[in-house]
Amino acid sequence: MRTALAVLAAGLLVQAAHAFVPIEGAAMPECRALRVVLVHENGRERLILQARYVGDGAAFTYVVPVPTPVAAGSVRLADSDALATIDDYTSPRIIRYIEDEQPGCVCANLDAIMPTGDTEVIADPPLWESTTEDGYGIRALSDVESSAIGETLASLRYEPTMNDRSALEAYAGEGWRFVLVEVTPDDAFAGAPHQEEGGGYDLLLHAVEVSFDSPTAVLPLRGLLGGNAACDVVLLGVMANRAGPSGHTTVDMDTAGLQDADDPAQAYTERLASLIGPEDDPAWVTEYAETLRYDLAGALDLTQSRMRWLTRLRTSARADAAGRDLQLVSSPSNDRLTIVLYVPLVRRAYAAVPILLGGGIGAAIGGPGRRRRCGVLAALLALVALA
Repeated sequence: MRTALAVLAAGLLVQAAHAFVPIEGAAMPECRALRVVLVHENGRERLILQARYVGDGAAFTYVVPVPTPVAAGSVRLADSDALATIDDYTSPRIIRYIEDEQPGCVCANLDAIMPTGDTEVIADPPLWESTTEDGYGIRALSDVESSAIGETLASLRYEPTMNDRSALEAYAGEGWRFVLVEVTPDDAFAGAPHQEEGGGYDLLLHAVEVSFDSPTAVLPLRGLLGGNAACDVVLLGVMANRAGPSGHTTVDMDTAGLQDADDPAQAYTERLASLIGPEDDPAWVTEYAETLRYDLAGALDLTQSRMRWLTRLRTSARADAAGRDLQLVSSPSNDRLTIVLYVPLVRRAYAAVPILLGGGIGAAIGGPGRRRRCGVLAALLALVALA
């Protein structure tokens, strides 16, 4: 299903800003991946954000634009494990199984599929470790600080580019406010994995949650994707119905034939990239759409007083191709979607059992469980033949 939802709120078109603004004199870091849980109900939005940082390890601030002022207590470091749980649950996966066939046995199909118990989550990039809470500071800027965002960042010794200042000031001109997540790498990155040669880092930051009033579900995409490289985005939307992005092309993931590929995971990744399309005009691909399970609702501290849908969307784009801040709206369809590729490991073959040998040999080579019925059936047929 490929749809283009109606464009809303064209006033949100702004220039791209770097998501990370470095301390004075430091090189510009990049935001290479972003996963977001967006919960919207009763005119209130919760954004839980986790970004992948690539940079040299100097101090920086993560600038998050929000459409309305943030009240006291409405911004905090979030539970990264809860976000990872929801991301993992909705991820496409491969289940590898042993195909069991017994020639000549009428009940061979009873155990045609024997799951190995192992599942493989298809993740690209497979980099979702997070750091500790030390080294992170959060501040919600006041109206005055937000309206003069360039000067505010400079007073805190951060150094946005001219384009960053222009983009952030465009947000401020629309009445938006800003949350700063200030990161001190000496503490935040202590013992962090994935340290690159030369002292650079490539890892996830701690998850951050921001809550605010908003009549629509909005993700400040151009502010969060800023950078020169493409950013991989996983958006997990929790709304009353299956969700889709307004003003962007969306398509359901097509898995036809992938289970037969030599490397199904690689084939899936290539198919996903093909559906997303070029970085200058990317589509959003739906990978999961189901009603929200009670345990996942609990991970988000949501009550079960109402039915909600959880939708997983993927894209990869540069900020200058995002076009507009994304608004999440109800999809035209509430079709369910869960992606599981069943891939056979090997076919376990059994020799045909001569019918007169009966149940003993049939049970011996038939194996445990319901396959022993083959031996019983062979014994019964043997008795009929002797009669």
